[in-house]
Amino acid sequence: MRPLILLFFLSFMNPNYVNSQEIEKKGLYRIELHNEVYKGDGISWLLNKADTCQYILFGEQHGVAGVAALVTDIYSKLNGYNYLALEIDPWTTMKSTQLGVMAFTKKYPHSIAFDSDEDLRLMQTAIDLNPKITEPLWGLDQMQTAIHPFQRLFELASSSEQKRIARGAYLKSVMKMGSYTRQDHQKDLVIIEKVFKDNPSAEASQIINELKQTMRIFSMWKNPETRQESVKIRENLMIQNFDDYLANVGNKKVVFKMGGAHTMYGVGPNGVPTLGNHVNSVALKNGHSSLSVNLRRFNPENSFVKKADFGNSSILLLNTKEYFENDTTIERHPDFKRFDAIIFFKDAGYASKSINRPYEKAFTNNFILSLAPLTIGLLICFSMLILGIFYLFKSSYKKRKKEILGGIISSLLLLALVFFQILHILSYPRFNATIDTSFIPIVIYLFLGFIALFQVYRGIRLIRQDSVSLSFKIFYLMYALFYLLTSYLLYQWNICGMLS
Repeated sequence: MRPLILLFFLSFMNPNYVNSQEIEKKGLYRIELHNEVYKGDGISWLLNKADTCQYILFGEQHGVAGVAALVTDIYSKLNGYNYLALEIDPWTTMKSTQLGVMAFTKKYPHSIAFDSDEDLRLMQTAIDLNPKITEPLWGLDQMQTAIHPFQRLFELASSSEQKRIARGAYLKSVMKMGSYTRQDHQKDLVIIEKVFKDNPSAEASQIINELKQTMRIFSMWKNPETRQESVKIRENLMIQNFDDYLANVGNKKVVFKMGGAHTMYGVGPNGVPTLGNHVNSVALKNGHSSLSVNLRRFNPENSFVKKADFGNSSILLLNTKEYFENDTTIERHPDFKRFDAIIFFKDAGYASKSINRPYEKAFTNNFILSLAPLTIGLLICFSMLILGIFYLFKSSYKKRKKEILGGIISSLLLLALVFFQILHILSYPRFNATIDTSFIPIVIYLFLGFIALFQVYRGIRLIRQDSVSLSFKIFYLMYALFYLLTSYLLYQWNICGMLS
C-alpha cells in the first residue's frame, strides 16, 4: 500500500515521473540536446551497447536534419571505434583524408553523395580523432559522378595524350553533369584505361575501376529489365569493399553511417541480402555482435510511438526487442525486426547543405572561365562567318573575294564540326559520342591546323598590300590568329576526339 501512496504523491510532485517509468517499461529512451551535446537515457543505452559490440550500423533516412550531428556526437564518445564506413566511394574517402574534408569538397564539390554540413563534419571528426590511421574513412559505395574523377585523372596525366584524353572526358562529363555515369559510356573508360597504361598510376587505376563499377550499376539500374540485378551488384560491391578494408586492418571496431536499406538485417526492401546482414554475420563468426540502429523523421501517422512519448526531448530511441517483446503488431511491420533500435527525430527539418553549395557555384564559374578562350575563338569564327557574308556582297571588297570566301568556308567547317560534336555528346542515346584515339581525330586536327596556318599566311600577305583598308587587315589577321588558337583548343579539349 505504501509504494502506491508514494507513487501517487510523486506523480503530483513530478508529472514526468510516471511517464518516465512507462517509457522504461516500453523500451523507450529519450535523448536531449543541450549546447550541441546530446544527453539522456538514449545516449547511455547506445554507449553501453557499443561497449559489447564490434560494429555499430547507423541506417538513416537520408536528408533528415540532426542525424549526422547525433552520429558525430556518439562517435566522438565511443572507445576503440577508429573507423567510419560511409555510403561514399573509396577514392573520395581516401582523398578526403589526405586533403581534409573541407579542402577536398572545395576542390571536388560534386564528389560526396550525402554532403550536408553535418555529414562533412562527421567525416572530419573521424579524421581528427584518428590522426595516426591512414584510412579512418571507409568508402563502401560507388562513385557519385565522373566529373571530379576525370578532373583528377587530368592532374595525374604525365603525357600529352593522357592530358588530352582526360581533359576531353572531363569536358564531356561536365557537359552531361550527373547523367554521364547513368549512361553506358564504357567505351570511354576502355580508351582511358588503355592510354593510362603507358604511365601506370595506382590512383588512376583505382579511379578507372571505380568508374567502371559505377557506370555498370547506374546504367543497369536505369533499365527496368536489369534494375534488380543492379541493386544486387551494388550491395555486393559494398560487401566486397567492406571485406577488403577489414582484411587490411584486422578485427577492428567500425561505425557505419548510410541508408537504412543497407544497414538492416536480413533481406532489404530491395529484395537482396543487405550489407548489414553480412556485417552481422562477420561479427558473429568472430564471436562478437553488431548493433543496427535506424534513424528517421518522426511521423505520427505511421510511427509506433506517440508525440507525448518524447516529453520535452526532441529525439526518442526505441529498443525494438524490448518494445515489441509482447506485442504481435510487429508482424505487420517486419522492417522493425531488422533493426536493434530505432531513433525518431521530432519536428526534424531537412539537412542543410550551405557549406558545399558555394563550392559548387565556384567550380561552375571556374569551369566556364577555363572555356573562355575556346568560346571567344568560336565567337570570332562565327562573327567572321556573318561579316564575311556581308563583305561578300559589298562592291568595294570584290578584289578580296578569295580571302572572304576562304574565311567563310573555314569558319563554317569549324563551327559545324563543334556543333556536330556537342550535339552527339548531349543527345544520348540517339547519338553516342565516344572518346577516340584513332587516326581520324588526328587527321581532323591536322586539317584544321593547316587551314589556320594558311589563313595566318594570307593575313600577313594582306598587311603588305596598300590597296587593302587597315580595318580589314586587322580584322582578317585577328580572325586568322584566333582560328589558329581555336584549332589548338579543340585539340586540347579533345573535341574532335569524341566521335560518334
